Order: sequence, then structure tokens, then C-alpha cells
Amino acid sequence: MQKELAGKIERVLLEKKKEYEKELVELNFRAKNNLSSMETNVSNNHPADYSPVQDISLTLIQRRKKMISKCNEALERLRHDEYGICAHCGCEIPIARLMYVPFTDKCVTCKEEVEEDDTIVVNGVKKRISKSRQGSASLM
Repeated sequence: MQKELAGKIERVLLEKKKEYEKELVELNFRAKNNLSSMETNVSNNHPADYSPVQDISLTLIQRRKKMISKCNEALERLRHDEYGICAHCGCEIPIARLMYVPFTDKCVTCKEEVEEDDTIVVNGVKKRISKSRQGSASLM
């Protein structure tokens, strides 16, 4: 990869990582405040007393952590001259895709194949299944 392009991608990745880290701090702060306010309002610690807001906050926190991790992995690939190569098929990932999704490690074809593997059809509608549910989905 050309040095100039590698430098540009590195800047984009670092900027994205910084953005995700800032969002993570804000989400952690909000989640902590939501939890504190729920603890003071809950009388008997019954699970039904808790708001789904906390679950949403935790999901968003996990997603931001995952995005930070993906940025770090992409930066490592960039430093080891492995960036821009599909982890599945070994082909070169188009620059346009790398600029749009700078932390990707898959070409569009392989990404679509992975997503296809992560879906099931329920009543004629494709639904994505989580990694933790993939084992049980095959039993359906």
C-alpha cells in the first residue's frame, strides 16, 4: 500500500477510534447515572422494576468496545503491511471500501457470505442471529 494512502487511512482509523472512545465514556457515564437512579427508585429489587434503558446502554457500550477493538486490529494490520487484504479469501479490498469502512478485514463478497451465514428465515423474513444463538438456530 502506498505510504500516503496508508497515512491517510491511519488518520481516519485513529479519528474513528477517538470518536468511539468519546462515545464510550459518555455511554458509561449515562449507564452509571441510569443505574444509580434506578437503584434509588427500586423498592424490592424485583427484576421487573428495572428499565430496558439499562440493557440498551449496556448493548451500546459493548458495541463501542467492539468498534474500538476493530480499529486497533486494523491499525495493527496496517503496521504489519497486512491491511487491505481480505482475511477470508486473500484478495485485495477495494480502496473505496477501505475508506468507507476503514476497520474492515473482509471484501464485500466475503462479508455478504458471512452475513448470509448469520441469518435464518422466519415466516419468509430473513433475520440476523447473534453469535451466541447460532448453535441453537441450527436446531430449529
